[in-house]
Amino acid sequence: MSDYAVVAPDGNRWQWWLDADARVIRERDMAGTGTHYSYDEDGHCIAIRESETRHFLYDGRGLLIKETAPDDTLHYRYDAAGRLIRKQVVQPGYRPQVWHYRRDNRNQLRVVDTPTGER
Repeated sequence: MSDYAVVAPDGNRWQWWLDADARVIRERDMAGTGTHYSYDEDGHCIAIRESETRHFLYDGRGLLIKETAPDDTLHYRYDAAGRLIRKQVVQPGYRPQVWHYRRDNRNQLRVVDTPTGER
């Protein structure tokens, strides 16, 4: 494990630790808040733990399909080319919120439909 730091002129430090694969496994910000990262065997980040833990789930293509925290769950859907086409946020006590993403024939993002109907 290697550790690195950025030291501000006032002496405050932002520090992070890397594993043998050069992935951040731990960091401490200038306020002293610690964050821990966990990875699966394919190198995907599967959990971030700070004051609460956020978990991540990937499909067979390595695309993020679900993100879960104590107060919300996000679902992601992709087209056959692996481009994000839909994101849904579910929070207890609220209606799910959905975003749709559309691209043109040159793969440029052209339209984002928001939960409020805005584009």
